[in-house]
Amino acid sequence: SARHQAIKGSGIVFSHPNMPMVVTGHSRGAAAAIAFKKMYFPKDPSVHCGAFAPPPIFRPWSKKKMDNTTLFIDPDDPVSDAGGINFDHPDCKIIKGVDDPGFKDIDDHYMDGWLKFVEEM
Repeated sequence: SARHQAIKGSGIVFSHPNMPMVVTGHSRGAAAAIAFKKMYFPKDPSVHCGAFAPPPIFRPWSKKKMDNTTLFIDPDDPVSDAGGINFDHPDCKIIKGVDDPGFKDIDDHYMDGWLKFVEEM
């Protein structure tokens, strides 16, 4: 589970308290990155979280502001839309990719849209 992975990684981080860190993950790993940041470093400005195509999380967590956290959401990835009324993405910076024509497909990450976005940064 995301909680288990967050607990497992905390030992490494706590042994290096002054080191800046970026926690990342994709899909289920994105949920683990969000959980890790939320559980252990909610206010630490040296810890950043970048979550790529995360599934929605349990709503009580999603209503709280998460600083230094950015979600990258592909509108064509069904994982980011999964869940029900009790789930949502956290309150943080969200960057949505270009919605390409066609059906939602987990293997269809519109890379040209993401590359264009990065080039314009």
